[in-house]
Amino acid sequence: MTVTRVIPKMNGESTLTIDRAEWNPVERIVERLSGRVMIHDHRSAGAFHGRHFVPVPHYLLELEADPDQIDQIIEKIDPLVNEIIVRNIHTNTVPAQA
Repeated sequence: MTVTRVIPKMNGESTLTIDRAEWNPVERIVERLSGRVMIHDHRSAGAFHGRHFVPVPHYLLELEADPDQIDQIIEKIDPLVNEIIVRNIHTNTVPAQA
């Protein structure tokens, strides 16, 4: 079974930039639970890997696991993925006008 999660890299107020090494703990947890995760860094909007169109640059997480394991894996990695996002989000600032 495969499930996906799209993580937009930007919105009007912030930009998300995640270094590749940040994903290592997620990959280790998934592998330990006999799953496989692919983390794609899509630098433009588009439809990739046969998935739906995403209108902004984004990260795409594809999790493959036995259907009996998928919920357990998601339960373990979701808090970690959310922490990674919070750690790497940057608020866009607008310079003050004189």
